[in-house]
Amino acid sequence: MTKTGLKILLFALMLCLSSKVKSHPHVFVDVDMTIEFNDNGLYKLHIRFYFDDMFSENLKLGFDKNKNRVFDPDEVEELRLNAFSNLANYNYFIHFIHKEKELEFSKASDFNAIIKDGKVIYSFELDIDLPVNNSEEKYRLACYDDSYYVDALLNKENIKFLNKEGYTFSYKIEEDKSQAYYFEQLYPECIFLSVKKEL
Repeated sequence: MTKTGLKILLFALMLCLSSKVKSHPHVFVDVDMTIEFNDNGLYKLHIRFYFDDMFSENLKLGFDKNKNRVFDPDEVEELRLNAFSNLANYNYFIHFIHKEKELEFSKASDFNAIIKDGKVIYSFELDIDLPVNNSEEKYRLACYDDSYYVDALLNKENIKFLNKEGYTFSYKIEEDKSQAYYFEQLYPECIFLSVKKEL
């Protein structure tokens, strides 16, 4: 492939992660969610994106420069700069709602990218920093791209909680019709979470 051809391909890949053009999905991603508590309340989200085979192959073509089937540290940094950081403009596809207000995530931390079983996996963290007391608080958490260029599927069997001692919580997963998107035709699967501190 010529350098010009590769640049065109990479530009198309970046559109998959940044375009807000209304379209059917071009990228498919499975999403793991881990919610971490600390002494004050809800602390962080730990997120993993498992990309589909085709998009994974394109990412490997563009960023595994030495073709060793591993993203070396410099390649991870290039991925972060050119195929991840732009997601900040779209809140990393994360919709975290508390008291009918959606949290804004201006930056992510601890970004990494690996290749496992041929697929590319992104991992990163987002700060929540919402205090919790002994009165029950309710939250809604979903992952979707409202342009539907990326189709994100929540791994319902792999939702985890860290440092949960000292808290009472429950959750359920169901469609949230209040977050209808893509011409209000689609409803995201949403984590409905209730939390309070133990006395």
